[in-house]
Amino acid sequence: MAERTNHVLQCHLSAWDQIVELAGKLGASGVWLFRGQEDAKWPLETRIIREARTYDVPLPMLRRCEVHMLRELKRIGHHYLPSPPGMNQDLEWLELIQHHSGATRLLDFTWSLYVACFFALENARGAAALWALNRFDIEGSRDMSGAGGGYGTDASGHGPSAREIVEEIIRKGTDDPKVYIVTPFRLNDRMVAQQAVSLFPGSLERSFDQCLSYSFGGQHVNTHGEAQVVDFSDLIGRLGGRAHLAVKLVIPHALQLDMMKQLTMMKITAATLFPDLDGFMRSLLYDIRAGEKYL
Repeated sequence: MAERTNHVLQCHLSAWDQIVELAGKLGASGVWLFRGQEDAKWPLETRIIREARTYDVPLPMLRRCEVHMLRELKRIGHHYLPSPPGMNQDLEWLELIQHHSGATRLLDFTWSLYVACFFALENARGAAALWALNRFDIEGSRDMSGAGGGYGTDASGHGPSAREIVEEIIRKGTDDPKVYIVTPFRLNDRMVAQQAVSLFPGSLERSFDQCLSYSFGGQHVNTHGEAQVVDFSDLIGRLGGRAHLAVKLVIPHALQLDMMKQLTMMKITAATLFPDLDGFMRSLLYDIRAGEKYL
């Protein structure tokens, strides 16, 4: 049997100008979603699946774990939250768990390539990676009851939104193989600053790759495996069509300090992306990393 083509396209970046060119081509359309990861070897994987693998928790148990986390947060959340979500707003509760270091099925993305670049570089110790996914590739396999990307309605303006579908999946414990693009109705200050959006795999018994492959119309996506390696000019050419590709941009360590300088000049720092005292203190760590080179 012939080996299936892995629909992951990988390109090694060699200059900041390539980030700028990609941001101009992809970042202004509201079509591409981006994620930065500090280690280029890491696949796209939700934390709840990673924790299950680490501690040998069977995947069918994760639904019970999710129900338990939501129940416990709803019971005590009023002690910590001045304006907690409504009891039926499960996606917003999951986002709270996600953004306070909990383990959920959500995978954080952003509409901004530059913001994703910051998250890739902030704690990198070696080669880092930027991931890019096309919104319409993810939504393209869905019938009219499932589109909408969390914006309120489907592509026809009539059916339930992705947010409504996801709320039902959480509430009923449905095993749905698709990936949904969602944001909660209420956005916290960090989500606004980061132009944040989440990818929600409808199944807790499948890997993120398996769900993404289903949403890509059955095209094989393996972010754990070997990708198709191309040069930058070829990448630019390939991004023009609907090819159902997951794009991985590798940032070598030698470029990272200069790229962080460029992001700082653009006011993309921990202080702006985390608009509180913790974010400001995180931003000061850059001064240590830069040393005398840029101070």
